[in-house]
Amino acid sequence: MIRVNSIAINGFRGIQAGSISDLTDVNLLVGRNNSGKTTIAEAMSWALEILSLGNARDPIQRQPSQVWSEVRKGSFLQPESWFRQDQSQPLSIKISIGDVKLSFGYVNTGNGVQQSLTCEPE
Repeated sequence: MIRVNSIAINGFRGIQAGSISDLTDVNLLVGRNNSGKTTIAEAMSWALEILSLGNARDPIQRQPSQVWSEVRKGSFLQPESWFRQDQSQPLSIKISIGDVKLSFGYVNTGNGVQQSLTCEPE
């Protein structure tokens, strides 16, 4: 079983900056509408897809990116992916899964979106 230990999100969808640590085997995200619960789930699924090199699948064999593209009606890197649609600020997600730390981010350089990615043992 894959265990997410912690996640930090900066500039992604409705989350300007936030982190959750000390996650357990089962975790519940509880909050009002539009408080970031789905954004956290989406960030986790993107990280799992990156770690699996695109081989992650849900129970009906869809990739996480395919699921979220259906939900969001478009690709991951739309202006709506950035906090307050401000693409001048970097978007980053850092997650600790099992014994691996993954950090990925996106910056709009004016000539397109540049991605950064690091993956290292914890």
